[in-house]
Amino acid sequence: MLGSHQPEDPEMIVSILIMENLYHGKNSKLLDPRGMFIVQGRDIIRIWVGSQIPPANLQSYREYAEKYIKIL
Repeated sequence: MLGSHQPEDPEMIVSILIMENLYHGKNSKLLDPRGMFIVQGRDIIRIWVGSQIPPANLQSYREYAEKYIKIL
């Protein structure tokens, strides 16, 4: 997950690794619509953009995600 959830420095974008099975039948989990996620499968990487990301953060989140994907 990518987001800026640090009250001390709200401009700082951080990435958080989530290694849970999000799709598990009736106990499926939802992605937080306030964040952006890099979803990595065996042969593919996608960027999931939450519907509630503040417009002012959208471009900086996307740039961070694209740089991070290059590292993967």
